[in-house]
Amino acid sequence: MNISKTAFLFFILFLASCTASEEQRKSDSEIYLQIANEYLTAGSYDKAVNEADNAIKAYPQNWGAYFLKAEILGTAGRYPEAFAAIEATGSEFPKDLEHLREHWRGVVNFHQGNLPEAASHFEKSLELKPDYVDSVIILIQVYTEMNRSDDVIRYSEKWVELEPGSERAWENLGINNVSVRAYGRAKEALDKALSINPKSAIAYNYLGRWADEQNRWEEAEKYYLKSLELNDKYAYVHLSLGQMYMLTGKIDEAKKHLDNALALDPGIPFTHYWMGKFYQKKKDFPNSIHSFRRAIELNPEFSVARVDIAELCLETNKELDYAISTLLDGLVISPKDQKGFYYYLGKLAYAKKDYDASLGHIEKAFAIIQKTEKEGLADLHLLKGKVLLGKGDKKGANAEFKSALTLAPASDSAKEAGKLVIN
Repeated sequence: MNISKTAFLFFILFLASCTASEEQRKSDSEIYLQIANEYLTAGSYDKAVNEADNAIKAYPQNWGAYFLKAEILGTAGRYPEAFAAIEATGSEFPKDLEHLREHWRGVVNFHQGNLPEAASHFEKSLELKPDYVDSVIILIQVYTEMNRSDDVIRYSEKWVELEPGSERAWENLGINNVSVRAYGRAKEALDKALSINPKSAIAYNYLGRWADEQNRWEEAEKYYLKSLELNDKYAYVHLSLGQMYMLTGKIDEAKKHLDNALALDPGIPFTHYWMGKFYQKKKDFPNSIHSFRRAIELNPEFSVARVDIAELCLETNKELDYAISTLLDGLVISPKDQKGFYYYLGKLAYAKKDYDASLGHIEKAFAIIQKTEKEGLADLHLLKGKVLLGKGDKKGANAEFKSALTLAPASDSAKEAGKLVIN
């Protein structure tokens, strides 16, 4: 009897020690995970990976450690290792958490720039767990980058459905409806955000955008200034005011807000872009080029800034070769915008009297442009006519000028072509 009692006591003590040991391992794992997060935030990726590995070693069932490791590796551009970290969760991974693996496969694909594949994984994550908000939020971002506006709105509506008390969700729905010019729905969503948090500087900034997009300048200014009243360190509202004042001709007022936006956050490409437009208005060529160049450095896919550099160089007849190299880079980085790039390459080559190169670029633009884009076609015919005239081919030039007149009679290109037609 005494032996039985002793054995039982030892068994109880053994269970207690096992439980204590497991709890300690869980606790240690979470500490390593926290340290890994801190290293990730600091950009120390190797150290972050090491701490994530320590978290996994301490407690192999800490699934969050595998996914954080994948996030670190994906952020660092080590994509095969990131995918391997997700798959290392293995066969013991709980079936009811399978949506997490799909989500993180999507995250790594997103880091890799493989947007269709990323979207597919996030969609699968939501098939497995329809109320998983993290996948909804990042899908909005993915579809925004893919220019799939219907899906952006669909998932923005899904977010407010899942989190009706979230001001962020309503703000997101509002600004995305502004983007598709659904102004009534946008206003309703932004008003809802303000009903949740009347002191939301973001919601007032977005209401400013809502009015701005409709050229309701006084209303826009009122909303922007209210946003600044709530948060005068909000770089994006200074940018919004700077942009609006540029568009309405108050360029000196614009400069003050653009300066503020740059001081608060020098990493916003659009601020540098609008500063470039300011200097362009002031005929300050070097600073204008510098600002456009900085916008492109921050966002290499900023195609409008590349085109504006081309226009500025054409306007001043300076740094034409730099403008050409900027557009040639754009062809590689942003192939979706190659139509405009080829047009401006044609104009730059024409300005340099390199007529054969100009014709080559023009023909490439013709091969891409849609037949329904009448004004764009008229622009190309006008330019081709000028090039042929430069080469001494008056008959060919005349045919191009007449095509421009026929395609878009009311356009500026047609008016210019009409003056150049040789009777």
